[in-house]
Amino acid sequence: PAESSGIKQKIEMAVTGSTKRGKVTFPAKLHQILANPDHAHIVSWLPGGRTWKIHSASELEEKIIPKYFESMTKRASFTRQMSAWGFIR
Repeated sequence: PAESSGIKQKIEMAVTGSTKRGKVTFPAKLHQILANPDHAHIVSWLPGGRTWKIHSASELEEKIIPKYFESMTKRASFTRQMSAWGFIR
């Protein structure tokens, strides 16, 4: 069915980190952000490595979002992307 092919495509994009057009996916960019120690005071993994936390929402919006997500300007857009990819608050 069409639904399972859409889910399959989303899983493939998340695993490979890019779309068919070569754009880096949201989860791949998020992983780049979390892997960068320079951003740890803004957003970082929590102990255990399964969850992460935004420590400074204002710095996320001012420094991280514009640098990694060209089409986003607000934290609300970032939050929508998290939800679209299945992340839970």
